[in-house]
Amino acid sequence: MSNLVGYGLIAGFVLVIGIMLLLKIYLQTYHQGKFWYIERPLKYLMILAPMFFMFAIGERWKFGENFLPSGNPDDLAWGPFHLAWLAVMIVAIIVVSSGVKADQENTKRYMFGRLNKIDFTVFQLGILLLSIEFYKQMIFLELYKGLNHYHWYGFPLQFCSIPLFLYPIVPFVKNKKIKEAFYSFIAIFNLIGGLSVMILATGVFTTYVSISIHTMMWHGTMVVVAIYLINAYKIGTKWRHYLGAVTVLFILMVIAQLTNVLFHYIGTKFPGPGDFDGFFISPWISRRNMPILGDIRVAMQEGGLPIAIIAIVFPYIYFVVFGLTGLLIYYLLHFIWKENGHSHHKEADVMINTNE
Repeated sequence: MSNLVGYGLIAGFVLVIGIMLLLKIYLQTYHQGKFWYIERPLKYLMILAPMFFMFAIGERWKFGENFLPSGNPDDLAWGPFHLAWLAVMIVAIIVVSSGVKADQENTKRYMFGRLNKIDFTVFQLGILLLSIEFYKQMIFLELYKGLNHYHWYGFPLQFCSIPLFLYPIVPFVKNKKIKEAFYSFIAIFNLIGGLSVMILATGVFTTYVSISIHTMMWHGTMVVVAIYLINAYKIGTKWRHYLGAVTVLFILMVIAQLTNVLFHYIGTKFPGPGDFDGFFISPWISRRNMPILGDIRVAMQEGGLPIAIIAIVFPYIYFVVFGLTGLLIYYLLHFIWKENGHSHHKEADVMINTNE
């Protein structure tokens, strides 16, 4: 696919989205609730639009020599493509953050009365991630050809793949403590994962335009949702937020390692599943997917340690490193909330003194 065709599809995509958005705003402003049967399909069409766009360009559009002379996708980092998506992420953060107060005050219920506005927003962004991941799994990982051709390394049970399950499901959890723990995990650890990719952008791009868009949209959404939940539920103000988040991390790591073991032994009889490396903690995989931690795993393997030892010790190291990083994020959020509270108190004192 030529760049001219690709840019034409982008222009058409933006135009269609713009028309739908204007129509939705018009109906909400001048005919509120009257044409709900038009508004709702419009909303979900806009959510699914990125998936349709990715299917439209598929694997036919690659970054050519004019855009990527070196042919090395890592060179996209901090180039026009990467910077454009960073700008989109920042704008999205500003937009959702500015609407937090209104969302908190919104008494309307969604999804048959089960979700408040904040939960519904997370759910909708979950649908967005589900849709673009559907493209990645079907086309890029070749699931449409059947399991014999599927690239199992891309099975969506990685640290950054967890939003695929959490965003659409957690909003429906009734137990407040469990929901708070999952939202705290999203706020703290998804922020780490999302920002790591969006800022460092090392080894995350491919020459395929669609998958590079998927990467930026996915991790950008992780950051946006994390900051949205931090603001909406004041995550970082209470110690239980961190305890809940790190507990969820531990549980997810156990699930990932059990899946690694299961897939490894399935892979001894059927080719494919053995390539899976959930959370990058499989004791059988030697890929260096993470700085330092990847080197530690390979060193343990080359040192001749028994597989059972690596399967337990390396995830423990991984958990400690990520747990401490999450702790730093928690204390940073705690400090910000504390300073924010002090500034509000000072403003209140000034107003009282002025009135006196």
